[in-house]
Amino acid sequence: LGLTVVSEGIEDALQCEILASMGCEEGQGYFFGRPQSARQIQVLSAAHSLLAGGDDAAVSALAQAG
Repeated sequence: LGLTVVSEGIEDALQCEILASMGCEEGQGYFFGRPQSARQIQVLSAAHSLLAGGDDAAVSALAQAG
């Protein structure tokens, strides 16, 4: 049908491998990362930007995060 298969609730590498072998193309769950607050995502995004070459906005966001 040309649809992308997405699996939710993947908790470990074995589940991920089994699903991939069955044709699952995308997934989410604790294996990939725990839920985070919007603030935590902002800090991670700013840190990533800073490490990738950075800009003044990334430096400012990290400074504000304390």
